[in-house]
Amino acid sequence: LRRQRQMCIRDSAEGVPSKCPSGCLSEAEPTPLLHLYEEMLRIRLFEQRCVELFDRKFVKGTAHSCEGQEATAVGVCGGGLLTERDFVLSHHRGHGHVLAKGADMGRCLAELGGRRDGYCGGMGGSMHLADLSKGVLGANGVVGASLALGCGAGLAAKYEGKGRVAVAFFGDGASNQGLFHEASSPAPAPMPPDHRRLPPLTSGLLELSR
Repeated sequence: LRRQRQMCIRDSAEGVPSKCPSGCLSEAEPTPLLHLYEEMLRIRLFEQRCVELFDRKFVKGTAHSCEGQEATAVGVCGGGLLTERDFVLSHHRGHGHVLAKGADMGRCLAELGGRRDGYCGGMGGSMHLADLSKGVLGANGVVGASLALGCGAGLAAKYEGKGRVAVAFFGDGASNQGLFHEASSPAPAPMPPDHRRLPPLTSGLLELSR
């Protein structure tokens, strides 16, 4: 049954109509571990197809595969830890993060191909996938940028007070960027009780510039 499920998932990822005689994909919910494995396999197959399409010049611009990083994406986004309302900030190898958060595979592929039915109307491409309805605030090619943007999303969630969280994905290279230290400093710092009476940030910057 497990092998049959793998084949059905592969067909689904490649857009092949299911001819599964056992109907394994319509059975009762799989165990949590099997579900995580299926999600990782789905992302791996998507990435392999993206590499193939990139070589065939279907993908517009550049594309960075996240092969080998599926477990990180699925472990955080697909294991029931996050909801659609929680925020995710990704990086240049972010296809898996978007898919694990529940984005539509077809629209992701359309975005890579520069099609208007992609998530960003075909204008963002591989490194700028975003799905605001799923809480995916986007990816970019700036090393460590997800950390600073994640702090902003986290602060917004704190002000909102509805229990939302923000997750920023980054690689080891980003830990050597100034953004890493800038984001790590305010992230755990509590806001002062009278923070609403503090002067605007711009006035403080003007004072410093003098």
